[in-house]
Amino acid sequence: ELYYLLLLNEEYDIPVIDKTTLKRLLEKPCFDSNLYVDTEEVSCSILARLRKNDKCNSLFELIDAFAKNNVCLQFYMNPIKWDKIDLIKPNWINYCDDDTVKVLLDNRIIREKVKEYIANDDYGRLSYNRIWSLM
Repeated sequence: ELYYLLLLNEEYDIPVIDKTTLKRLLEKPCFDSNLYVDTEEVSCSILARLRKNDKCNSLFELIDAFAKNNVCLQFYMNPIKWDKIDLIKPNWINYCDDDTVKVLLDNRIIREKVKEYIANDDYGRLSYNRIWSLM
């Protein structure tokens, strides 16, 4: 439910995320494992964008609390300065903006992780053109 509401909120600018709803959804987030949908990655990237939006300041406390225990969200909060490179999953890069991807790919370790992901993962191949053009 968190994934879908965050998508509605961001993609269609439908304000379905309020403090009460977000609190309930973050208590037990359901990040389904699906071959073609990265629910946790998409959800965390949207949460990080909400955290940077001053209009959503009523949600900041909830997002910050959730980030304490979610490595993926910690990454999206500040991907360029995040120093735990060994924990970065290559599919996380897919949900960063192009400028951020370019900076991240300057790091040899991240670049190799992404190359391997593109070459060996079916879902990685779907993002091949975008990522490769940024390398």
